[in-house]
Amino acid sequence: MILLMLGVSGCNDNEFLNEVPKTFYTLENVFTTPAQVDQAIITLYSNQRSLQNFVGGDLREAGFLWKGNGSDVLDRSWSHSLSIYIGFTGENSTITRLYNFFYEIISKANLVIYAANLPQISWSSDAEKKYAIAQGRFFKAWAYSNLVELWGGVPIVTEYLDAPKYDFQ
Repeated sequence: MILLMLGVSGCNDNEFLNEVPKTFYTLENVFTTPAQVDQAIITLYSNQRSLQNFVGGDLREAGFLWKGNGSDVLDRSWSHSLSIYIGFTGENSTITRLYNFFYEIISKANLVIYAANLPQISWSSDAEKKYAIAQGRFFKAWAYSNLVELWGGVPIVTEYLDAPKYDFQ
């Protein structure tokens, strides 16, 4: 009986299962108030605080890499400290996660700078807008500082990218 009703009802193929989204998020309509830009800034602070938890299970290993413990930069008293660097290769997940972490910070910082400059956001003062942009620039500089300290010359991303880009140099 149900099959007969569906067949007789004459559903138009153009209407069947066509979904009309109630909302569609873009960068322009997600950021409409200064509070929303502030939330993106809070995310940067949160990510920065959680760096060691994000890097991986062996926090000591990540600390060795990140700040040079056991190297000529900062020496530790135990004798096996240099042996931890043997495992730091391009295939090491800690290395990959740390590299990606800093580029995620850069991407989020670029998003903050982009969002703060959107014309639909009504800042209470020019100083408030400049402060938001300054925080985005700080986190971007902090991430690049760590990337350069660890890897030397790295690609510089100057603006928020909303599509994949594969030709960095």
